[in-house]
Amino acid sequence: MLVALKSLAPDSKRESGQAHHLAWLASLDPACPHSLTDDERGADAILLTDAVGGPRLAGALRHDGSIRAHWDKVFIHSEEARPFRLLPGLYTSLPRREGDEEIARAIGYPCWTPNAMNLCIDMNAAAPPEREPDLLYSFVGRRSHPVRERLFGIAHPAETTHVVDSTRSYRHFTGNVSSPGQAQRSYVDVALRSRFALCPRGWATSTLRLYEMMALGVAPVILADRWVPPKGPAWESCAVFVPERRVGDLPRILAERQAEWRALGMAAFDAFREYFAPQRQFRTLANALEDLLPVAAAGRVRLRRRWPVTLPLVSARPFVRNVVRRQRAPASSGVQATVPGGVTPAQGSRGYLTMAVGSQHYLEMAVDMALSLRSHTRLPVAIAVDRHLEKVTDERYKRVFNAVVPVSPRFLNGRALKYGCADASPFEETTFVDADCIVLGSLDGLIDALAEHDLVMLGELLTAADDESHHGFSTRALMERFGLDRYLKTNSGLFCFRKPQAIEIMEDCLRCYLTEARPALRGSILMGRWLGDEIAFGIVGGRRRLGTLPQPAAMYWPREIEGMDLRAPTKPLLHMLWPLPEPVLEGVVADSIERRRAAGIPGDGGAHWRQEAKSLQRMAQRQRLRARLARPRKGTHIG
Repeated sequence: MLVALKSLAPDSKRESGQAHHLAWLASLDPACPHSLTDDERGADAILLTDAVGGPRLAGALRHDGSIRAHWDKVFIHSEEARPFRLLPGLYTSLPRREGDEEIARAIGYPCWTPNAMNLCIDMNAAAPPEREPDLLYSFVGRRSHPVRERLFGIAHPAETTHVVDSTRSYRHFTGNVSSPGQAQRSYVDVALRSRFALCPRGWATSTLRLYEMMALGVAPVILADRWVPPKGPAWESCAVFVPERRVGDLPRILAERQAEWRALGMAAFDAFREYFAPQRQFRTLANALEDLLPVAAAGRVRLRRRWPVTLPLVSARPFVRNVVRRQRAPASSGVQATVPGGVTPAQGSRGYLTMAVGSQHYLEMAVDMALSLRSHTRLPVAIAVDRHLEKVTDERYKRVFNAVVPVSPRFLNGRALKYGCADASPFEETTFVDADCIVLGSLDGLIDALAEHDLVMLGELLTAADDESHHGFSTRALMERFGLDRYLKTNSGLFCFRKPQAIEIMEDCLRCYLTEARPALRGSILMGRWLGDEIAFGIVGGRRRLGTLPQPAAMYWPREIEGMDLRAPTKPLLHMLWPLPEPVLEGVVADSIERRRAAGIPGDGGAHWRQEAKSLQRMAQRQRLRARLARPRKGTHIG
């Protein structure tokens, strides 16, 4: 079978895109009977990847020419927690539902993707680790579903089990705050000490934990009544299924079956090697697609008839989810007063933070950013300022912000400002937006990335195989210089963090900037490179395996700014990274003036944006000159 991949991401060749991952998996299996093709016309099936819901997916199904031309053979590939049920498709998480045989197949979870990998688990191992477990069963996880709540509520035998609620202390794959590598190792060590590993469902019916345990040869215990297993493995011979209602009987059930742990674990490992290891995952996925292809026609017609209802729901799904979560956390708008050393966050609070330091120019941009943001969120907005701008903000712009908080002076050294945002934030969970931005759509959904990480940034984790330019520096050279096996190429204009844990991470960034990056790279400025805060973010992010925000990126990149239409934005955030086309600049100025007028806020007629535009033009001229003088390097400038 020939399969064509069609990505909804603007740049599907990036390492973080699903199309890139699937193509890589296909390359690992040269004997696979299925193959990829770039010819959509000649393909047996077209797999629509990077389908993450929202207006982009709905718009593509309505208007994309190639989807319409090949309607009868287009399928969705999704790693979302719930299927879209717009087209027949393949899903890593497929809740059991009548009629799904015609429209959906379950596939394995891609646990080897670069940004979601526990590096202590060898996905290519030829044999499971040798071990003599001393625990009957274990579970280290978050409270993300009622079955897990019940799991934490029962009594487990203290000497033979290890059940830990890691909601606050551990984030899967990045681990604890101070030593992510150690946490990943601890996660694996606990699993290898166990005869059985509990795999309850979480946000989704499927869980990555199941495939991790199979790769380790640990017998999985599946607690997910509606989970649809991928076809292939003989699941009953390699896993224990316990109904969710019988969570309280787990100690007795597993004690009665403890003699089976070795056989079940070995069968689970063999099933992983056969169906879900990197060298076999594309084959398993393509087999599922081939199985679905001949029966999908009737289901496709049935789904298409429901589009008038389902398309608007899918388009609004990210926004509805955020509204529901805010209702579940009524304290989210609470802001507490400033206290010495920072702000104490209200329990469960969420909000936005921006910064302005040194010049009123930045404060004026921050005011316009906040006013544009308020058109797209009901969450509170705070600003962190130095002592001088705190007085100006209180006198002129206090009504724009829910809180005005001070930046500690120790973060005002060089370009270390943003490392102080976690210390300053009045919220427990924060989305940081740079002052030199205009918000064009909702950003509320980004903070959901904190479900698995304590700090997530816009960008990607690169390996030594990737040699890209970051502010004029070679990322490979930076990795060699600082002894890294990963580097976080990031734009620090947009990121999310959880306050208590992020404070420690930001302290690490400040130390890295002051004692490592700045002393070692200071002379690079003479070669036209820029030593900003993002270099230390990149070094620490690589060491700690910090999370990255979902793709496609929420922010316009320079190449996209040159052709953007402010009246029909395709992304929710315009960051002033590159000179704006004249119509866009005039639109930004006019909109900012109108928003200030409507809010009764004084302004300078948009002079600060025109000043910023001139600065960007000079910056672009310098970059073009540097590009002509320097040898070409793969990759684009971020930030």
